[in-house]
Amino acid sequence: MLAPPPVNILKVNFTVIFDKAKLSAVSGIVIRNHEGMLMVAATFPSSFISDHCVAEAKACEQAVDLAYELNFCRVIFEGDSPTVLRKLCSPAKDMSLISMIIKSVKTKTESFDKVTFQHRPRNSNKVAHLIAQPGRSSFDTFIWMEEAPPPIEELIKKDRWWTAPPI
Repeated sequence: MLAPPPVNILKVNFTVIFDKAKLSAVSGIVIRNHEGMLMVAATFPSSFISDHCVAEAKACEQAVDLAYELNFCRVIFEGDSPTVLRKLCSPAKDMSLISMIIKSVKTKTESFDKVTFQHRPRNSNKVAHLIAQPGRSSFDTFIWMEEAPPPIEELIKKDRWWTAPPI
């Protein structure tokens, strides 16, 4: 069972759906509070993405940008790319294909009060993955504040593993 974030810290889950044939990706981002309640859900399409690892790093950057723009400065970021998260947690200088994105994320998060990056397996990131699904057929960015489309709301309710089930 995954632990909830402490009070006054938000969890930001992010993932990406990458389409190699179209060189495109869609990021799914979910921001929840310590009670598992939805704060924000979003999809961000990206074009001219050449590699799955680049798409994962871009999704992380978009999650950081969203949290920053909303003034959420005490955050745990969780994604399902071990490579990206390992690079973000490493003090070593990154020289990989995604080095510019890693550097950008590290620089942006310096202004946060508290930031943590954690790897979560894909099955622990179901809500973010579901949010990204509709974006595969759209080039639009979608942002929902404190609510989301019904299928996503239902999954969020089921995924509130740290609260008692509804009576």
